[in-house]
Amino acid sequence: VYGVACHRGVQLALEDLGESRRFDVVYEDDQFDKKHSIAALRKMITDAKVDLVITLGSSTSNVTAPIAEQNK
Repeated sequence: VYGVACHRGVQLALEDLGESRRFDVVYEDDQFDKKHSIAALRKMITDAKVDLVITLGSSTSNVTAPIAEQNK
């Protein structure tokens, strides 16, 4: 449920930005599970070469933050 709401919120923000947007958005569903969060982050770092990651919730953020920090 939270993922759907967040996804829609991002979509609305992107619509507001319109043509002025200078970035792409990549979504990964971590199912609010720590193992899935780590796998999703590693996939985004290696495959999508992302520059920014936004997570929802402290449990997933706490396990992914050290990995993101190592891959600045």
